[in-house]
Amino acid sequence: CSVDFNPNDSWKETTIVYGLLDQDQDTTFVRIEKCFLGEGNAISFSQIKDSLYYKEDELDVKMYAYWYWDTVAVVDSFTFNYSTIVKDSGSFFYDDNCPIYYCPTKGKLNGGMYYKLVVKNKKTGNIVSAMTRPIANYTINTSTLTFNQKATNNRAKINWTNIDDDGGGSGLVAKQFQVNIMFNYLQNGEIKYINIPVSKVINQHSTSVSMTSYVTMNDIVSGIKTKLKGQTNLSWYSTYPMQLYILACDRSMFDYMSINNSQDNLLSYKPTYSNINNGIGLFAARRTKNNVKYTDKQISSELKTAIVGLGLGF
Repeated sequence: CSVDFNPNDSWKETTIVYGLLDQDQDTTFVRIEKCFLGEGNAISFSQIKDSLYYKEDELDVKMYAYWYWDTVAVVDSFTFNYSTIVKDSGSFFYDDNCPIYYCPTKGKLNGGMYYKLVVKNKKTGNIVSAMTRPIANYTINTSTLTFNQKATNNRAKINWTNIDDDGGGSGLVAKQFQVNIMFNYLQNGEIKYINIPVSKVINQHSTSVSMTSYVTMNDIVSGIKTKLKGQTNLSWYSTYPMQLYILACDRSMFDYMSINNSQDNLLSYKPTYSNINNGIGLFAARRTKNNVKYTDKQISSELKTAIVGLGLGF
């Protein structure tokens, strides 16, 4: 027998939104795209800009602030502007100039407030939204980049404390942490940097909990070697060669990464996490708080010798 079956439903606008709220950054960026499905080759659709992206004048992108005890009365509002970035090539998708929406938010975000992102299609009237709140502060207790084979087995101890709680006015408790080292250097006399994740991800959603991670000298040196391989005209930046970051994210971002990652079994069911109302994607909070800057004198001689020994020009 023959059964005619069309897997494509009638057309429905589905908007994809991805944005992270970070009070430590100068600007908040939001990426907005379209879902698409239709008759024919989907790979061909992905090469067409209009299949993926909205036009410059098509969307109204705003963010509204509410006190955490009252999510009805708007306290403040932010308007996002349209710009474009060049997307990395090498995928099936259109990778020329791609739209990005941005808003300067440095010093304007309050941990005692919720922030609601609202994206409205000015032509169709379709609205998608999501709400999040900045992450509360956390304090570094111990952070040295001193390495000694005999005393510490070339490990440096990094210790910090998660302070505030969900009910307080300082923001959300971070769910996940990771230690990151920024290595600053000069190339052709210009200051540049690379980021090196130097710890496993640590999960913790309780207040006043002391957390410890150990950074090995080999992690830092190997990261520099890998990321700067093939680079030329490099030299040492003596003012602040390194900076320590404790990266953190909230529960929504944790769930997004945990649930949407590939499963070990390729045949197993893979659920999808999204916190975008009437759309797909994520609007969550993270922190990239810069806690410690290390001067040239604060970098141990063992670490500096190992970096110089890579033969990259330092």
